[in-house]
This record gives sequence, C-alpha cells and structure tokens, in this order.
Amino acid sequence: MKKITIYLFTIAIAVSFSSCNKSVKSRLPGSWTITSQNVSVVQTIGGTTFPTTATSTGGNYTFKSDGTGTTNNNSNGTNTSFTWVATDNTITMTDSQGANTVTVVTNEKKKEKWTFDYTFSYNDPIMGPVSQKVSGTVEVSKQ
Repeated sequence: MKKITIYLFTIAIAVSFSSCNKSVKSRLPGSWTITSQNVSVVQTIGGTTFPTTATSTGGNYTFKSDGTGTTNNNSNGTNTSFTWVATDNTITMTDSQGANTVTVVTNEKKKEKWTFDYTFSYNDPIMGPVSQKVSGTVEVSKQ
C-alpha cells in the first residue's frame, strides 16, 4: 500500500510541475526585438474610408521590472518611454499619447506574439471628424 501511495504522490507532483506556466508579467522584463509586425489601419475622414496595411521588422521593446519601459521603432527612429501593466494575457502600455493594450496569444520563454485591435477618433480642424481603426500582430523575441 505504501508503494502505491508513494507512486501516486510522485505522479501528482510531476503533473503539478509540468502544468506550471510562467505568467506574462514574470516573463516580460527584459529586451524584446520585433521580428514581425503586421498592421492594418482603416482611416475614415468625412465619410470616406482609406485602408492601409504595412509589415515591418526591427525595433524593440524594453520592459523593466518596475513597470516602466522604452520602445524604439527602427522605421522612423523614435524612442518612446512608457509604463506597463500585465495581466494573465494582456499588456497595457501607456505613453504620452495614451494607453494601448495588446493580447498575448503566444507566451513562450524567448518568443511572444501579440495582437491588437483598437479604434480612436478625433476632430481635425481642417478635415473634420477622423476615425482610425488599427489592428494587427507583433511577434517579438527576447534578447
């Protein structure tokens, strides 16, 4: 009977360790390089729709464990500071332009894939009401 109990206990421990999954928050601190980025923007100005898509690579995100970070976009050379908060499957990054949330669909030790989908509107003094729907994916690898 003792052998069966020890055997069952060993299996239970093995299963509990194999089912452990690191959280997005615990894996995020560090430097992540953008390996692929696909963005779709649908801009509506005065009732006329202008769709565009873009793909790119390069740039990086650096997440510090204190909840701050920076991003560098290689396509236009800008550096932006932000604060971040992560949950089980989202990352919200807030900079001087506002907050953007990505959903983490792949959360591996050295690779993540994020999706995003948001809409914002503003009133341009010359063009009038402008609406932008932005969606896409970003794949990053940890350095």
